[in-house]
Amino acid sequence: MTQELAIAYIRKRTAELGQGDQYNLRFRHYVLPPLGEQRITGGTALFVLVDPSPHIRVEGETALFDLTETAVNELQYEFQGIFDITNYSPSLQHVQMIQVIFKNEAQCHR
Repeated sequence: MTQELAIAYIRKRTAELGQGDQYNLRFRHYVLPPLGEQRITGGTALFVLVDPSPHIRVEGETALFDLTETAVNELQYEFQGIFDITNYSPSLQHVQMIQVIFKNEAQCHR
């Protein structure tokens, strides 16, 4: 998913969630060492995966992205809550995401 497509998706998705334009965006660029892992605690913010590498796995309670996965019939680009990013490669990998932080007090859940 390109950044332009991700931004368009975020506009539509936040409208679906009743947030309109009441959110802030943060571009997040994670750098994972060879065969490394990183846990992200995102709270109620949404994280949208942008331009994923075929050597990474992003897994949360309700979403999974891994091009090597054969046991699922759909991969997800949207994550919320706690999720893990894993680098399967013996080389450094970059993972780019857009974080959507909701402005209102109630916050938003899937």
